[in-house]
Amino acid sequence: MRILLEVYSIDNSPLPKDLKVMILDDKKDIVLEDTAENEIVSIALQGLIGEKFSVKITTKDDFILEDFLI
Repeated sequence: MRILLEVYSIDNSPLPKDLKVMILDDKKDIVLEDTAENEIVSIALQGLIGEKFSVKITTKDDFILEDFLI
C-alpha cells in the first residue's frame, strides 16, 4: 500500500524552519525524515497491511508522536 503524508499549515502560513517530520518503524527507529523548507512537507512511503509505523513531528520546543496501523 502506498501512503502520502503531508504536513502543512491550515492557514497557509510558512511552517517553522526547525520543523522535522520523521517516519519511524515499529521499533521506533527513523526510516524516513524531512524538514520544512517550504509551506509543505511531503513524505511518500509504502507498507503492507498489518504493518505498524509512527509519525513524529518535532520543533525546537515540542513534538508529537502518533502511531498508525496499515
